[in-house]
Amino acid sequence: MVDYWVDEDGANGVIAANRTHAGEFEPLITELRTAVQGTAAECQSTLIAGALQEAHDGYLAPVATMAHWRSTNIVNEGQKMVNAFIDGNEQMAADARHEISDVPSSWEDAQ
Repeated sequence: MVDYWVDEDGANGVIAANRTHAGEFEPLITELRTAVQGTAAECQSTLIAGALQEAHDGYLAPVATMAHWRSTNIVNEGQKMVNAFIDGNEQMAADARHEISDVPSSWEDAQ
């Protein structure tokens, strides 16, 4: 990339907001489990209770858990990408400062 710019505060703000949203999955997973268990305990049918528990264990919980893990991973990897761009900016600036003060002593050095 020849010319790019990273709004560090803006990017970190987006990441922080998404980190907050990703963190909301964990309590929701607990609430889901509690709701299923409570409903299964209250219903008058062992068949319905078993079906609820099976739906939770076989589908709802794994999907909710995967959403939590993936959203957390996306946020963490996004932060790494922003940091890499920021570090790249700092490295490119340092390289440019070094190169600009490196005055060639011959035509070959200038090439």
